[in-house]
Amino acid sequence: MLGEDAAVVGYGDTYLRAGAGDPVSLLETSEPFAGTEEVLALLRWMRAFNQSRPD
Repeated sequence: MLGEDAAVVGYGDTYLRAGAGDPVSLLETSEPFAGTEEVLALLRWMRAFNQSRPD
């Protein structure tokens, strides 16, 4: 996620790859511009996309 610190990016990566964590909580700790319903929908879509294409 653009403009985020390394911890937030790491949590986001963990959610996208493994489904661990809560995307709502992640966005609550992110920059204000990222805490929107649209970004939440994007994260959920990216997670579903990754689940449909296992390594």
